[in-house]
Amino acid sequence: MEDRVEFEGKIFTISTRILELDRIETDIEAEEENGRQTLYRKIEKYEHKPEKEELMKFHNKALSLLFKILQKNDNPSSESFEEEEKRQKSDSVSLESTQEKVSEDSIDNISNIENSEFEKICRESLSEKQMASFLLKNDEMYQYINNKKFAISEDLILKISTTIDFIKDNRDIEKLIGHWNLMVESNEHFNLFASMIEDNDLLIIVNDPTIPIGTMLKHNEVIKDKLIEVLYR
Repeated sequence: MEDRVEFEGKIFTISTRILELDRIETDIEAEEENGRQTLYRKIEKYEHKPEKEELMKFHNKALSLLFKILQKNDNPSSESFEEEEKRQKSDSVSLESTQEKVSEDSIDNISNIENSEFEKICRESLSEKQMASFLLKNDEMYQYINNKKFAISEDLILKISTTIDFIKDNRDIEKLIGHWNLMVESNEHFNLFASMIEDNDLLIIVNDPTIPIGTMLKHNEVIKDKLIEVLYR
């Protein structure tokens, strides 16, 4: 798996591969006139043969690391990656502490703020296949659980949290990869629809994974338009 990123006239290559049946290796290299210079290399060992999803996750993590560094330094060195990894490791300690608290107190602690208009739109617009929705508006999170039988797992809580953090950390990402306002993640338990509203707000809708992606996008965009019409105009 390989991606190339061009930034400020410089080209970086991110390549990820499976080694020895139980390891994944990723390299980030800067393309130079006399060849490629390796800026970052990471190898992770598994107790099984890594699956495609694990390979993609490892690759995307390296890609995200490069994006974050380029926002701070358009001419990164190996030291830039070491420093950023140390910072992320420090941040992860705080995140783990937060996750433990969320695990203890359930998803209600993600949001206990009520917004009657938001709830009314969700109640009228979400189908039984749209299981929950979350709106980050002015840095306050509103939630609506549409399907009470749907088990909101720690994995989903973490995904919502990391999606919000990704949006906040990469609000200027369009300088790297072009304008964007939509993210979709699909797995066996749920499909996550995350869409920007204006410059800073974020709508997240948790969908049943059996919904065709096209149908999901169309329906979720309709819900988004209704929220904008009521809450933003």
